[in-house]
Amino acid sequence: MRPVTPDDAIKSIRIKTGSLRRLFKERAMYAEEIVAGERKVAEMRARGAEPSDIKQQVRGRFSPRRARARSGM
Repeated sequence: MRPVTPDDAIKSIRIKTGSLRRLFKERAMYAEEIVAGERKVAEMRARGAEPSDIKQQVRGRFSPRRARARSGM
């Protein structure tokens, strides 16, 4: 096994920090998506939309299947 060089250590740190940046960016996007979905549902309720339309919006936005797809499961 070859010894770890400073270049290897720097490369490893760059990869790890890049992964963290991506994860934080994804987390922020999902949080924004939730806020937008809640805002849309609130607007639908304020307009007096059909309960079935509201239910469909909520189910599509916050379904367990959708959450599993995001987590990679």
